[in-house]
Amino acid sequence: MVKLIINEDENNLYLEVYNNGNPIPAENLSKIFKKGFSTKTNKSDHGFGLYNVKKITTKYGGSVELLYKDDFIIFRIMFNKDKILSP
Repeated sequence: MVKLIINEDENNLYLEVYNNGNPIPAENLSKIFKKGFSTKTNKSDHGFGLYNVKKITTKYGGSVELLYKDDFIIFRIMFNKDKILSP
């Protein structure tokens, strides 16, 4: 199951993607945001998705975190409201 939660607090906006699929092996945690990294066995399916998410998010002053909660892997994208909502 994949679920998407959009939330905010006083200072930040959050986009969280919860996934209870296959866990990410510990040896891959430091690599998942690197360009071209993929856990797929078919090497023609290169991993650019998380690399691009982090690159775009960082470009606009945000951050991406990887968290674990219960049986879910959570990718949290966070933007500071002052940085994105100012004219």
